[in-house]
Amino acid sequence: NGQEQWTCPDQNLTMYFDGLDPGTYYYPVYAGGGNVGPYTINIKATACADTTNAGPDAVDDTFTVDQDSTLNGSVADNDSMDVDAGPIWSVQDSGTAEVNGALTFNADGTFSYTPDPGFAGDVSFTYTVCDTVPVCDTAMVTITITMPIPTPENDDCADMSADTLEIDDTLIFTGDNTGATIDGDYEPGSPMEADSLPSVWHVFATEECADVIVSYCGTAPAFQNVWTLLTTGCPGGANIVPADSVNGEDCGDGNTWIAFYDLPAGTYYLPVKLDTGSASPAVGPYSIQVSASACEVPPAPPVNDTCTGAVVLNVNLDCQPVFGTVQDATESLPAILCNEFEGWANDDVWYSFVATNPHQTISVTGSEEFDPVVELFEGTCDNMVSLACSDTSVLGGTEAIELFDMVEGTNYLVRLYDYGEGYPLDPTFSICITGDVGTQVVAQETATFGLRPNPTEGQVTIDLGNFSGACTVDLLDVAGRIVQSERLTAVAGASFTLNFGSNVGAGLYTVRLSSTTMRAEKRLVVR
Repeated sequence: NGQEQWTCPDQNLTMYFDGLDPGTYYYPVYAGGGNVGPYTINIKATACADTTNAGPDAVDDTFTVDQDSTLNGSVADNDSMDVDAGPIWSVQDSGTAEVNGALTFNADGTFSYTPDPGFAGDVSFTYTVCDTVPVCDTAMVTITITMPIPTPENDDCADMSADTLEIDDTLIFTGDNTGATIDGDYEPGSPMEADSLPSVWHVFATEECADVIVSYCGTAPAFQNVWTLLTTGCPGGANIVPADSVNGEDCGDGNTWIAFYDLPAGTYYLPVKLDTGSASPAVGPYSIQVSASACEVPPAPPVNDTCTGAVVLNVNLDCQPVFGTVQDATESLPAILCNEFEGWANDDVWYSFVATNPHQTISVTGSEEFDPVVELFEGTCDNMVSLACSDTSVLGGTEAIELFDMVEGTNYLVRLYDYGEGYPLDPTFSICITGDVGTQVVAQETATFGLRPNPTEGQVTIDLGNFSGACTVDLLDVAGRIVQSERLTAVAGASFTLNFGSNVGAGLYTVRLSSTTMRAEKRLVVR
């Protein structure tokens, strides 16, 4: 019963005999039809295929179901069968599954299991699968019934109310972010939503500007993935307040503190991220300290920081220095390119004077740490024209602008600043205007005013005498430094009260009253 195939390249035959039982066999070589002569026959044998019944292979299974829920599953998915058809599954031993719940098992390997109400833990049962021979195998099924993780009370930012954070006080927020959900956390399309991790929330409110530190120090295990932001609304997203500083070293325990400087008064939402990943986990109990300190009040700039606050200077026959400072001044105009040099005008201050003669000289002398740059303008603060500048000296030098074509009776503006970047170590200088006083200035002896009481403390009343119009009141210490300066519009014969600032202590001072046409000084004792 062989099968013939013309597989030999010389047109001879190959005969195949499949599934021969063990024994002795005779092969006839036919001598007929011209097939006469020498021949060679090659016989090769290979083992027959295994036709024994291997039977099914049942493999253990594990399943998980929530407490008070029903599990629907199949044990057949990972079992393997041989060629025999019609495998049948059945329960061999219901084990603890029936003790703690109800098990329904079907012949095709599918089953359902409903644990008893409130039960949590592991149950098991064994099953058998058989083919039609029958050859059978047994495996075990383990079912874990888990208690649901409760949602944290602060899971939804909309449910949270704000705690008041006072200056120099600390709020301690504690909680557990396990089980947090992302529902309602973030605005759609926001960077926070793109992070794809849920958060729990805390809220605090400040009543004044504050520097706020949010510290996770002490949380164990450490929260390695934290938000470095606050939000001003719920849900978070477009209203993000980014941190000004983040420090992951100082806690010393793998936690982080985050700083927010100059936070305006308001309500702020603090998200606490849930990250169950192994790379940077942040899950479980936490303790967060939120502390506030008063914002640093920027120092007040000099009274002549802007053009509109320019200090009025008098023109004198010889230099009568007026002392000033650029400390904490701010830039009004960019630095001018003067004498092929261009410095930094971050600290410019302003002066004004009325020309009394075509020939006038503006002189500025800096301290040993001050490199002055001087610029002269004509016009008003809203419409000024630069006329000249001077930048020829270095630290401690004197800059001078001398002009011979000034218009008598015209108001001029002077801007000066230190050439260097930032503020000089000694930001003081002196300035004076010299020239023929002409007829535009009332003689000093006719410029009079009064002080009362003298000695005094806290404040002094200035009787303005014959001063009128725009005036400047300067309070100078014994070193000639201006410690307080105020501008006013004087009415001849009226009075003005000067309230001393906190920097005015007991001592001897000079009160100088200046207008565009006159100046006078009087000694004042402050107790």
